[in-house]
Amino acid sequence: MQMDNVFDAINLMLSIIAICVSIHAIRITRVHNKLSVEPICAIIERYHEHNLAVVIVNRGLGAMIIDSVTVFKNDIERHNLIEFMPKVNQLWNGFSLEIKKRAILPDHELVLCAIDPESKEIRDQILSALADITITVTYHNIYGKTKQKSKTLSYCKTFLDNNFGYRAK
Repeated sequence: MQMDNVFDAINLMLSIIAICVSIHAIRITRVHNKLSVEPICAIIERYHEHNLAVVIVNRGLGAMIIDSVTVFKNDIERHNLIEFMPKVNQLWNGFSLEIKKRAILPDHELVLCAIDPESKEIRDQILSALADITITVTYHNIYGKTKQKSKTLSYCKTFLDNNFGYRAK
């Protein structure tokens, strides 16, 4: 009879341990699932001889839902980048006016502004307008966790001053 009580106690103990291990595994799985669909925001400046662009890219594995984009220059605030750009006598390749509530899928991008300058004067005007602009993107993932990414556009000064020692074909 005492042997049965010992086996019952061992079975009870093993059951409790199994339940604890299961609960721990569920917690780890939930954390992993949330991290595996986390968006990663990148604000990319593309400065080439014949192509200028500023884009928001999602480098993560989950959808990035944009709550707001704020663009600052000299204490002036706008909600898109194109309003800071000069009026040029050529068509833009693309730009975004309404950015709020847009979703960016993994490895996709949202073009804030893009142009292939037809002359050095247009290129210099746009580079000058992009100098010292700060872009702040507030976004959330599918679980509602909010994050923020800010970047000051600074590389355009290097290209404007012609101090960049490399040229692309």
